[in-house]
Amino acid sequence: MVELKAKEFKVSDAMSREPITLTEDSVLTEALGLMEGEEIHEIPVARRERLLGLLTLDDIMKRGKLQPKTKVKSLMRYPPKISPDMNLIEASRILLDNGFRGSPVVGGELLLGFISRGDILSKIPEMVDLKNITAEEIMSEPAITVMEHQPLTVAKDVLRDLRIRALPAIDENGKLVGILTQTAVAKAFAVSWVRAQRGDFGGDKAVKVEVMSLLDPPIWVERDTPVSDIPKMLESSGHCVVVEGLVPVGTVTPKDLLELVAREGRGGEGVMVQLVGAEEESNITVEMAYEVIHRYARKIARAVKLESIAVTVGRIDKGGKPYYELTCRVLYEGRVSTNKEEGWGFLPTIHELMREQTRILLHKKR
Repeated sequence: MVELKAKEFKVSDAMSREPITLTEDSVLTEALGLMEGEEIHEIPVARRERLLGLLTLDDIMKRGKLQPKTKVKSLMRYPPKISPDMNLIEASRILLDNGFRGSPVVGGELLLGFISRGDILSKIPEMVDLKNITAEEIMSEPAITVMEHQPLTVAKDVLRDLRIRALPAIDENGKLVGILTQTAVAKAFAVSWVRAQRGDFGGDKAVKVEVMSLLDPPIWVERDTPVSDIPKMLESSGHCVVVEGLVPVGTVTPKDLLELVAREGRGGEGVMVQLVGAEEESNITVEMAYEVIHRYARKIARAVKLESIAVTVGRIDKGGKPYYELTCRVLYEGRVSTNKEEGWGFLPTIHELMREQTRILLHKKR
């Protein structure tokens, strides 16, 4: 069982106490300059020590064409309240629910600090027993990849359409060879950091450039790598690829780690799990099957409120060997999701059944 101590940690334990700020009379060019220079997406707007609002890059982008001298006060929003004594579980959920990378910390109307994803991630090794969690349990899948010999324009379009910041690059055998980052593409197309954040890489000036010429060395782990190995990797790259035989199967980003904290209290361990029709399997095999189901339950619980999981086992004799027909029925948030899987081995088929159900439910919540 995963041991989380996040409830013991408060926002005050992790927040930055001297945040970068703007005033209500600051103009758009100043704000964008700060965002690009510091590579940040949110800036508190304050008068002296009183919080007036929050300016986000997403809000600026949604407004379309704006005059350079547009004042910040016409673009800011009032952020959700995060106080110093709030625990980091709740703060993580607020950041995720609002799509923020960071948000002001307030006491009444006073701006006391700023809490970011990075601030929370720095505390994760103290909050979570990461050795009991594998990369496979928290990764986002499938891994979206690009071929190393494809034109850069192809990768540019993928980054823009999916609004992601990095792409694993593979060779003709599907093996991982490098990472293509949003920053590298932006430099190739000679566009600013701000434009790159919205996937605006201009025209096709770099059409003759291949992906392989801009790759960074890949940072990767195996499916069963303990998550305790990953936070340090993300400090340098922000993107870790999960591989099986060097073939990318998923990715782990800071957002995935933040969801690990946010899911405390809805982690899937208390979900009712039924395994029906497995009487012919050994006790050890059944115990291992339950472990597989609970592991995927924890991952599903990152996105939905689970109520129960029921797996029904059908076993058929084919040529003297058992062939399995499995059905999974998940009850969540008053709804039902069902899928089926067939295969020769009991545990491998359980694994594929739950992996597909996990993919279905995580896709529904995107």
